[in-house]
Parts: sequence; structure tokens; C-alpha cells
Amino acid sequence: MNTIRRTFGQLTCLNVPCLITLTGTTIGLLALFAGIRGELLLMVTLVGLTHFCDLSDGFVARKIKKTSEFGEMLDSLNDCFNFCVLIPALGYILGSRTWWSVISYVIYMVCGIIRLAYYNLNTTKGEKGFFTGMSSPIASGIITIFGMYTLSGVVPFLKNNIDYFTAPLFIVLALMMVSSMKHKKYGIFSFFVGLTALFSYIGLIYKFVIVL
Repeated sequence: MNTIRRTFGQLTCLNVPCLITLTGTTIGLLALFAGIRGELLLMVTLVGLTHFCDLSDGFVARKIKKTSEFGEMLDSLNDCFNFCVLIPALGYILGSRTWWSVISYVIYMVCGIIRLAYYNLNTTKGEKGFFTGMSSPIASGIITIFGMYTLSGVVPFLKNNIDYFTAPLFIVLALMMVSSMKHKKYGIFSFFVGLTALFSYIGLIYKFVIVL
């Protein structure tokens, strides 16, 4: 056992919350693969699960008192992939592939990464309990809801004109992420986005699985 610890010492930093975080990252990668294969319902489902893992790791860490700087860094890297890279890919795979949409994806990704770096820096300075700028999970949650409605076809005008909605949505959310507005973690806004995403997904499942 000691030999293993000496050989793979970095793995000793892992605990249950870290494994939940890495599970979310793995699910995010599988979501990307599903989208590439054209399995859009599966992709949106897996993206939703990445949000669940993102909420769960911190909750579990606080409950079992296993919070750590390593865990926070791991969570930030997970957010970078799942909420700053995967989400623009979702927009592209759903069919919005114009040059202005691609530019908006790049802007969103860059602003999301900047926001994560800013948050990590200021968290170490004692700014805890609130977000400066919209958090990347909330921004990606809003886009996921948009993707659900686009995929379901509940609003035909939205699905038929996706290119005219995608770029403005991504750019507005990108700017909100790097803005100076402050909101509490797990506040009413986060709750509203999560609840809307849940009901949107239920509606999506009903349309594709039960109705069809």
C-alpha cells in the first residue's frame, strides 16, 4: 500500500466528493460523444446530469466535512469543460452553425474561463458565499433549457429560427458572467433555473418517450 502511495501520490488527494466531480466530467465527455453520434436527447439528458453532479459534489463535501483546496480546483476544472466548452458544442450540434453563432460560442467560452479564474482568485481572498458575475453552471443551465425547447419543437418559431436566437443568447450570458453583478450561491435565481430545467426536461421526455 505504501509503495502505491509513493508511486501514485497524486491519487491520494481523491475523496468521495472528488469522485462525484470526476463522474460529472466523465458524463460531460459522454454527452459530447452522444451529440457527435446524433443522439441529441441522450446528449441533453447527460448535460443535465453534469449539473446534478456539480450540485452534489459540494453538498456531499460539506456534509461529510471533506472540503479541500484540491476539490475546489478539481471542481473548477470540471466547470471549465462541462459549462464552458461542452455547452457551446451543444449549440453547434443542435444545428446553429453560422459564422456569427461560432463567434458567439468562442466569446462564451472565453468569458466563462475568465470568470472561473476570477472566482478562484477571489475565493482565496475570502469572497465566499456569493458569486461575482453569473456563474457558469447557471449560464449553461439557461442554455440547456434553450436547447431542450429547441429540440422538443414546442415552440416551432424557435426551432425554425435557431440561428437568430443562439448568438444573442450566448453573448448576453457571456457578458453576464464577466459582469460585476453579485448574487448569492444557491439563491432564488439558481433555484428558479434548476426548477425550470427540471420541468423542461420532464416535458422533453414526455414528448419523445411517452407521446412518440
